[in-house]
Amino acid sequence: MEALSVIQQIAFEHRRRYAYLRISAELRRRRMLVNHKRVLRILREDIIGQRAGLNQENHVCEISDADIRRTAGAATAGPSPTSLPM
Repeated sequence: MEALSVIQQIAFEHRRRYAYLRISAELRRRRMLVNHKRVLRILREDIIGQRAGLNQENHVCEISDADIRRTAGAATAGPSPTSLPM
């Protein structure tokens, strides 16, 4: 499909800084009539295709027992707001 290659070209030229509305406007300037919803769908599919190679395990946050004890101790340290004189 010709629109797909032109949309990818415009996105690459502008280093992915253009959102679908700006790409739609650029397509109109180039005399190509493509619905903005189609541009959005093509960009989403393209981005999803790029993210498919990511390893989801890289996004897991591990908390150690020492961190849990440290944050639990910090929460109980100090006077409570109800015990302070007004």
